[in-house]
Amino acid sequence: MSKEKKEKKPKSLTAKIIEWVITGVFGVLFLFAFAGFIDGMVHKKQYFGETLRFGWATFVVQTDSMADHLPVDSAIITYRESPKKIFNMIQNGKDNIDASFFDYCDTPAPDPSPELDYRTPHKKMVMTHRIIGAFEKTDVKEGEGRYVFYAAGTNPSSDQVGNQYQVFTEKEYLGVVKICSNFLGGFFKFVSSIWGLLILLLVPAFYLVIVSVLDIFKAYKDDDEKEVVATQNADGTAVTSEGSGSSRLDSLSDAQREKLKQELLQEMIEKKKNGGNK
Repeated sequence: MSKEKKEKKPKSLTAKIIEWVITGVFGVLFLFAFAGFIDGMVHKKQYFGETLRFGWATFVVQTDSMADHLPVDSAIITYRESPKKIFNMIQNGKDNIDASFFDYCDTPAPDPSPELDYRTPHKKMVMTHRIIGAFEKTDVKEGEGRYVFYAAGTNPSSDQVGNQYQVFTEKEYLGVVKICSNFLGGFFKFVSSIWGLLILLLVPAFYLVIVSVLDIFKAYKDDDEKEVVATQNADGTAVTSEGSGSSRLDSLSDAQREKLKQELLQEMIEKKKNGGNK
């Protein structure tokens, strides 16, 4: 007698396709994220230590100088459009471009207007203000400070606005704001807090515990199931009996039962002989 092996039901073609698609999607996302990580690390020095992945970056607003439409603690997503394109947009009258830049520029520039006459000292940090003007230094190569931009805050109630402005070139330019989200800002703030870090650690651990408990329970349940033993009739057809002692021999004829009995008896004798010869 031998234990009957449970045969796994083959997956349907639809299930296989879904599995392949899901695996492919996650594989592509992983490769894209990994490539973005490498790109950000390679160009980090170029962007003053900030991480731009394929030109995209994320920052969290810290002050209220732009709070009228970029609230404090909101997250902004920027993209590094071509500085030349930004310059042309400004020249064509576009007046709502908010740009992120590293405030570390010593380029001489006149006051952009009588109302703005105080150029703020360099804070050596990322700032995001609205571009209010630009000019081109035709004797300078692109990438070396050819395009010079003026920027200022837009929130009239902030003490950081007034007559203040900043100047930056394409060397300090990081990108223009594409998305502003309070939800993302709250999420980034949460995960950077002690409770957020604790939850990020506990959730995977809790998942592993649950999976382990389920595996133990499944193994225990499988051990408690009645063992199915397969035998064969004289004509080769399968006959099964449960380990609890119940049988399915009712359908056998007397001759088949006698034959089965002789086979089992012979098997027991052979086992006994083999055990005795050791």
